[in-house]
Amino acid sequence: MSVLNVKNKRPFIIGLTGGIATGKSSVSNELKRKGLIVLDSDKIVHHLWQTDMELNDTVSKEFKLEVPIDKKRLAKMVFSDPNRLRRLNELIHPKVFAHIDKFVKDNMHLDIIIIDMPLLFEANYDKVDLTLLVYSTPSQQLDRLILRDKLSKSDAQMRIDRQIPINKKLFMADYVIYNNDSKEVLDQEIQEFIEKLGV
Repeated sequence: MSVLNVKNKRPFIIGLTGGIATGKSSVSNELKRKGLIVLDSDKIVHHLWQTDMELNDTVSKEFKLEVPIDKKRLAKMVFSDPNRLRRLNELIHPKVFAHIDKFVKDNMHLDIIIIDMPLLFEANYDKVDLTLLVYSTPSQQLDRLILRDKLSKSDAQMRIDRQIPINKKLFMADYVIYNNDSKEVLDQEIQEFIEKLGV
C-alpha cells in the first residue's frame, strides 16, 4: 500500500473517520505524534464558530438561539431532531470543505495529508485517496460515550443513531484500525498502518 512510491503531483489524501467514541481522536493524536500531518475538521468547525459571523447569524435565526451560540443547547436540539441536524450540517459542511481545499492547495509539497473527519461518510466527502476507519464494537462505543460525555444510555444511543452504524462503516472503509483492546494493541495497529504507507 506504500503511497510514497507513486509519483504524485499532489499529496496522498487519507480520510480518517470512525463512529462517535470509537477512539478516532486517540488514533489521530498518535499519527500526529509519529510526524504525520493531520488536519482536524472539528478544529475547523471550532474556528468557524469563533470567526464566521455569517454562520453564527444564520444559526441564530434558524434555531432561535442567541449569539454566542450555546453549543450544548444546540447539540441537544439537533441530536433530538434529524431534520435540524441535517440543516446544521448543510450550513457547516461546505465551509469546512472549503477550508480543507485551501489547506491542500497551500500544501501541495506534502506527501501525505490526513483529514480527521468524524462524518466523512455521512457528509459524502469524496476528495480522499483512502478511507481509514477506527472501529470498536457497538457495545463498546455506547459504554465509552456514556462514560466520556456523562450521558444517559438513551441519550448516548440517540447520538450514535444519528450516524451511519459503525458496523456498516466497517464495510465502507478502505482500511480499518480496530480499537477493541488495550492501548498497546491499538498503537501496534497504528504502527502497522504507517509502515504500510511506506513513511
